[in-house]
This record gives sequence, C-alpha cells and structure tokens, in this order.
Amino acid sequence: VARSVDAVITPSTALADYLRSRRVSTPIHPIPNGINVEEFRTGDPAYLRRAIDIPPKSKVVLTCSRLGAEKNVETLLRAFAEARKTVDAFLVVVGDGPLRGHLEDLAKALGVESSVHFTGSVPPDKMPHLYAGADMFLFASLTDTQGLVVVEAKAAGLPAVAVGALGVKDMVSHCEDGFLCNNDVGELAARVVELLNDPDRLAAMKAAAMGNAS
Repeated sequence: VARSVDAVITPSTALADYLRSRRVSTPIHPIPNGINVEEFRTGDPAYLRRAIDIPPKSKVVLTCSRLGAEKNVETLLRAFAEARKTVDAFLVVVGDGPLRGHLEDLAKALGVESSVHFTGSVPPDKMPHLYAGADMFLFASLTDTQGLVVVEAKAAGLPAVAVGALGVKDMVSHCEDGFLCNNDVGELAARVVELLNDPDRLAAMKAAAMGNAS
C-alpha cells in the first residue's frame, strides 16, 4: 500500500524509518498527532488517592493501555514487582482488555496484589485527574506507532520509564524527561527505582516533561 501512493504520513520518525527499511521509496513525512496540552494540566492531584485506597506514603506509578498481548503489560507488571522490593510504590493500571484476568492473577502470583489497582476503562474527562495524582509513568508497549499516552503523561508533568520501541522513542528524551529501556524486566525496574529514590531528579524530570510536551 505504501509503495502505491504519492506520499505517506507517519506519526513518528521511527515508523518512517521502519517503512524505509522495508524498501518503501515513496516520500514519507513524519507528522506527530497533537494533544490539547493544557487539558492535561488541569487535573486534581488528590482525585486518585480519594478514588483508590493508596497508602499515603506510597509513590504512584501510572500506566495506561489496552490490556492485550501487544502492549506488553506482563513485562511491565513483573518490572513493577521487582521495583516494589526496593521502593514503596503503588501501580495504577488504566485500561481494559482480554488479558485483564490474567494480569490480575499475575499480580497475585508476584505478591503485589495489594499494591496494584486495575481501574478498567476510564472516561477521557477523568484522565487528567489520574495523571495529576501520579509520580511517574511506566510504559512497556512494543507496538505503538507514536505512544500518545506518553505525551499526555508528559503534559501532566510525569516523566516516563518506557521500552524504547517504535514511536515511543520519539516521545521520550532519554535521561532528560524519562528513560528509554530495552524490553527487559530488570532494566525497567532499575530505572523506576532510580527515579523514585531520587526526589531531586524526579522533580527535574517532571519539569522537563511538562516543558517538552508543549
């Protein structure tokens, strides 16, 4: 299809590079999808702790995605469980999908059931409140052509620890407003611990995330 048209628009340079690697010679123009940045800066930081029984001293890690195999949430959950051995953190999983039951069972098997909350689907107008109540964003998808939820998180001032796959690589400035990792449980967990254990760096990355989202 890409070879048969006059031009192709992609939402990220990573996807453009992928098409070129498949010998697509059609002119390709990466144009990311935008968001209303200000919409994600109006959330109520207290909303999440009111809605969910989160221990008052726990740092809040947020992730948002369809709960399907392509989103790699099992790896994310294992990484959180590993990080949880070192830091007092609580994971909020926003979204629904065919693997929800499996992931809930996995949380039990990993011993983090009491530190993980699955919200199911959340109306878009509530999302700014969820972002506002978190400390960082964790994302392990292997298939996102852009990773728009990462941009939403950054707009709300959340640094991201993410697998650097496809379009997500364009959305995170490594070591500035987050960390890009390999698809590796240990590396993801180490970056979560590094960020949550360093309040000064967390604050600096929060500011950089908000600035870079504009």
